[in-house]
Amino acid sequence: MSKGPPPVDALVYTIPEVATLLKVSTRNMYEIVRQEGFPVIQISPNRKVVPKAGLEAWLEKMTQQ
Repeated sequence: MSKGPPPVDALVYTIPEVATLLKVSTRNMYEIVRQEGFPVIQISPNRKVVPKAGLEAWLEKMTQQ
């Protein structure tokens, strides 16, 4: 899997892709994902994804605080 930014037309991101977008470590991103209110979808026992629209809404909400 590539370490570069995710495709701009992606509907969902992996946790490492979100970490790249937010310029935080993958470890820190997994901590953020555990926070209540973070938009993550468990699609299998070992796979979580973050919807692009949910991430954008979460970022907007976080800037309003």
